[in-house]
Amino acid sequence: MKQRSCYAGNLHENRLAVALPSLYDPVFTQVRVAPGRMTQAANWHDLRGKERPTKPWLSGLPRFIFVGDMGDFLSQKVSDEYFSQEILRAVQSEAGQRHIWLLLTKRPRRLAKLATVIGGLPANVIAMTTITSQHTADLRIPALLSIPCYYRAISAEPLLETINITSFAPVDWLITGGESGPGARPTPFTAFHHLQAQCNRLNIPFFFKQAGGEDKQKGGKKLDGRTYTAMPRLQLSER
Repeated sequence: MKQRSCYAGNLHENRLAVALPSLYDPVFTQVRVAPGRMTQAANWHDLRGKERPTKPWLSGLPRFIFVGDMGDFLSQKVSDEYFSQEILRAVQSEAGQRHIWLLLTKRPRRLAKLATVIGGLPANVIAMTTITSQHTADLRIPALLSIPCYYRAISAEPLLETINITSFAPVDWLITGGESGPGARPTPFTAFHHLQAQCNRLNIPFFFKQAGGEDKQKGGKKLDGRTYTAMPRLQLSER
């Protein structure tokens, strides 16, 4: 099986494309849209008020649905019409309004333009961007902050170096973790410590996913013996 230092790419080509060929192209860099998939997700069961024993940090909260966690929903080959007709329509549907949607993209500038056209993203959406280095942070966080929306979050994953975010306005959530699997690039723990300290000063909920590394047993979910699973503070209303 092909291996690369990209968790999503490895999972896509080695497992998802094999098990779900109608949804995933054999080549990770090729885009295959799936009309109706977002509507299916919108109709998933509402988890509001339910206990989540395996993920206690989600207990009582609505279902959180990642859009773009294994790719990018704003790839250049995905049209504006697809975003409007497939993604936004599902998010705003009666069923979709029961959930929280995490719109994760490496192209926050494009999301800002699309959101501006429609007068802002709905209240059940968290606009997110991915950063891995200071360069990507400097490039993408200002664009994220320009998105007209209720909530914004940063996915610092895989974190590859120490990043300073204090020069940017606070966001509503930060998730971080290291790269994992064969060939994974190591993350210095000082980089995680630095991000956690900044989040503490800026009052940003901090979620630590994993240390990462080639050895799954060593790349645990604790930072200095402690788990960090803070969730964003959302103003939730009955939907």
